[in-house]
Amino acid sequence: MITSSPTTWFPLLSKELIELANRRRTYLIRFVYATLLFSLGLLILYGRHGVSADVGTRLGEGRAMFDELVWLQMAGIYLFLPAMTAGAFTLEKERDTLTLLLLTTMPPWTIVVQKYLSRVVPMLCYVILSFPLMAVSYSHGGVTTGTLYFAMVLLILTVLHVAAVSVMCSSFCRTTVESFLASYGLLAVSATCCPIFSPVQILRHASMMQGMTTLTAIILVLMGTGACLILARACLLKRAFIPPRNFLLEFFQALDRMYHEWNQVTGGIVLVDDGRELPDDKPVAWRETSKRSLGTFRYLFRVLVLLELPILFVAQQVRLNAISNQSVVTNLYYLVWGIGGAMVCIHAASVISSERSRQTLDS
Repeated sequence: MITSSPTTWFPLLSKELIELANRRRTYLIRFVYATLLFSLGLLILYGRHGVSADVGTRLGEGRAMFDELVWLQMAGIYLFLPAMTAGAFTLEKERDTLTLLLLTTMPPWTIVVQKYLSRVVPMLCYVILSFPLMAVSYSHGGVTTGTLYFAMVLLILTVLHVAAVSVMCSSFCRTTVESFLASYGLLAVSATCCPIFSPVQILRHASMMQGMTTLTAIILVLMGTGACLILARACLLKRAFIPPRNFLLEFFQALDRMYHEWNQVTGGIVLVDDGRELPDDKPVAWRETSKRSLGTFRYLFRVLVLLELPILFVAQQVRLNAISNQSVVTNLYYLVWGIGGAMVCIHAASVISSERSRQTLDS
């Protein structure tokens, strides 16, 4: 007699969770996340009056502590979950294993749902870690039972929504880096420009919402989550065999051709000759610089100009308008530093991992 088990019901989900459980990195990340969460949570709970304060001093302050804990957990979901989910399908594309996955007896909808659940389940474990801290703030008073249940439901809803957006980006994009950037970009846009489909806006306006309004907002977020999964299913087959393309590199090469035509008028003046077609004695360095959009000097100079133009424009406006407050320029400096730091981190973090995924590291 053949007996069925959850492993046979959900083979892809079981495979993903087993692989996740066999990695030492999983438990290290969980420990770091729990340490940061409880450290910040205890700082929120006892930061106002100190550990030695009596219970009566903290009575009635539970609501402020509770709101800060919920926002802290919401920030953790938006920060960690897209990074965990961005490679759901792109890793399969980079390893050329998505074709084998599509040749199995599992229909595309089953593949999308199981990939989706394989990212949701670990993040729900992180969310459950915050429930004891919420119970502690609940014991301090000021928080109703309905508010406690609403926060738990909203956090779970946030996990479902963020994971669906990231799975959609992973199904559409060709590389993990593209999916990573697209996930954070779409989530930022949805949180600011599409408030009716964002759990962040529900949490922000929770105090002004009535029962039916809150239910309608939750239904809209669920509809947005379902729409993202439908788009992921639609893109799974259409975008499964798309060859890798570097749009920024193609744009720069088009500019090179245009500048080369223009340069014939000026006599062919070349300031920096970094267009060697073949390597001399450093083939890896040649490949990294000539085949990447941020490799050669002229490409880096173009990116530098693109980043510096807003700073020069704002600085000129400040000088012309005689504004003594330099906070606008300072904030712009921080923004450009953040963009530059993110570009360097993304570019450097994928140097070795991309070779592994393309199976070219041995060569």
